[in-house]
Amino acid sequence: MTPSSITHRTVLFSRLLTMLLILAGLVPFGAPTRASSMVPQCRFDPAGYFYIKGGSPQGFEELDHIQLQVDQSSRRPTLESHLDVKDGKSYRFARLGEFRTHSSGAGITFEFTTEIIAGVNYQFSGKFDAIGVLAESELDLEKVVALGRLLKFKKGQKQGAADVELTYSKSPRRQTPKQSNDGSEPAAGTGREVLAILSRIELKAYTDSLADGTVLVSDVIRFEVVEPKELKQINVTAYYRGAPNVQGKRLQVGDLVRFELPSEPQRHGILLWDLKGLRFRE
Repeated sequence: MTPSSITHRTVLFSRLLTMLLILAGLVPFGAPTRASSMVPQCRFDPAGYFYIKGGSPQGFEELDHIQLQVDQSSRRPTLESHLDVKDGKSYRFARLGEFRTHSSGAGITFEFTTEIIAGVNYQFSGKFDAIGVLAESELDLEKVVALGRLLKFKKGQKQGAADVELTYSKSPRRQTPKQSNDGSEPAAGTGREVLAILSRIELKAYTDSLADGTVLVSDVIRFEVVEPKELKQINVTAYYRGAPNVQGKRLQVGDLVRFELPSEPQRHGILLWDLKGLRFRE
């Protein structure tokens, strides 16, 4: 091999090596990552209450709201989240998908299936359009923050389907009791006494913004009816500021109490002391 041919080959090899290095810099290492499996890069915390914009659709008139809870350490959704209906039942989530970037490349996945109560359960598959800490960034109660497909099942058979848009509130919205045709308020209660268990206390979970700019913070106290049998699993949500004491004793989770079951609208937000006949079980 002549010196000139060696020099020529050396030049060609050098050029080829340079081209390979340039191409290597243009091609990312490893397999491409699917958008649907990517974890959101910014902090995402949707914990709070979600309501169907425009009211419950046909076939879902019983729905009230969805409450989503997030584990503070892992920033993952928890199965303590639930869907509440207007008769007081609370459908805890049996399955709740992890938060991931939606397959469309925009938004965060939102998917859940509730537990079954009396043969009925619900499923939702959609996405969050709003990204970030919703309790800090979403103050407009009419803004759509999530959307998707809601399904209702009874004994495993699909009973209804609707495309819904969800608005957000960091605390539960108090229900305004509906007035009857003659303009009078509904009765304070059904007149029927129930036995209920204090299932959960959510400290400082509700805020009232007053006209003068001050804010009142209340605890949310949740009762679940255990007797009579036909009213079992009806929930009553009450509000109270400070330490709730009944008959000189402080109310605690697990306590059994008696009171007159309030009318349906009031079950979703009544002052604790407006529960008629509230007392500990004898």
